Amino acid sequence: MAQSLDQTNQPNTRVQPLIAVRGIIRPGGVNAPIFEQDGQVVSISSGADDAGSVPVLGPNGQLDPSMIPPITGPYIVGTPGEDVQAGDFVYCSEIDGLLYLADWSAANAFQAVGFMLVTAPAGQPLAAYSTSGQDKFLNGLTPGARYYGDPANPGGVTSTLPKGAGVLSQFLGYAVSSTSIDVDITDSIVLAS
Repeated sequence: MAQSLDQTNQPNTRVQPLIAVRGIIRPGGVNAPIFEQDGQVVSISSGADDAGSVPVLGPNGQLDPSMIPPITGPYIVGTPGEDVQAGDFVYCSEIDGLLYLADWSAANAFQAVGFMLVTAPAGQPLAAYSTSGQDKFLNGLTPGARYYGDPANPGGVTSTLPKGAGVLSQFLGYAVSSTSIDVDITDSIVLAS
């Protein structure tokens, strides 16, 4: 089989470019099969402006890191039973196995097992959450302060020590910046008063 050579008479290992014209992708050039798509083709994401675009592999045969959510460290996937936001603290229901906002109030009392790494609607499979690491999706925190589950705000945090009969007091971690908690979830304590 004939092999194309570059200007130095070395085998041409250049990746064939994608040609996108009016929503048609032709991997490998103009004579390759046609694949139709709705968005533009991008190899590096600039964020929300590229929503709906079709990702393509880079010259190394892999997606550019800008295409992958900023998830680091160990994580677990689950399906939310209600809409959740990145940064929300959640528990896993023993009844249906779905993720719900942790609720430290006396009326409900469900302690957190982790925090969401992604925003996801109810029923979306493969929503990632973590049990440790840094929850970098918060705001208005006081660096160095201790944070607990907020009995008045399911899934939320507070630096005020929880009070009230039947309320759960659960330490979640220390704020390391105004937007991030170094998560160290402990078991909750049911308060007597």
